[in-house]
Amino acid sequence: MARTVELRIAGQSYRVVSSASAEELERLAAVVNRKMNELAPHGRVDGSQRLLLVALALAHDVEEERGHREALWNRTREFLGQLLGRVDAALANPLVLGAAVGAVGTGMGEGGMGVAPGGGASDAHLGKSDAHLGKIEPGEERFT
Repeated sequence: MARTVELRIAGQSYRVVSSASAEELERLAAVVNRKMNELAPHGRVDGSQRLLLVALALAHDVEEERGHREALWNRTREFLGQLLGRVDAALANPLVLGAAVGAVGTGMGEGGMGVAPGGGASDAHLGKSDAHLGKIEPGEERFT
C-alpha cells in the first residue's frame, strides 16, 4: 500500500510516495543527512552537488559491502566443500567410520575424541586422524 511521507534532507522537504513504512524512510533520510554532513558540510557545496556526492559515496559503500559479501560467500562455499569432502572420505572408508562410531560410544578408541571433565575435548584423546586439527578454543572459528 503506497503512502506519502514527507522527509527532510539537507534542509529541504521532499514528499515521497512509497510502500515502505514512514519509520524506514525516515531512517534512510537520516543516513543520507549524516553522509551529507560528513562529506560536504553545509555552505561549501550547493544542494544538488552535495546530493550527487552523497549518492556516489553511498553507491561506493554498497559496492564495497557487496564485495565483502561475495568474498564471505566464496570462503563459506570453499569451507563447506572441504568439509563435505572429509565427510565423504569418512563414509567411503567403513573401518575409519566404525572406529569413530565406536569411539563416540565409549569416549575413547582409535581415531576417536574423548571428553574431558567439564565437557571440553581433551587433547590426550585426539586420535591420529584428528591430530592435524590442533586445539580450538571456545568461540574460535577455523577455516582451513
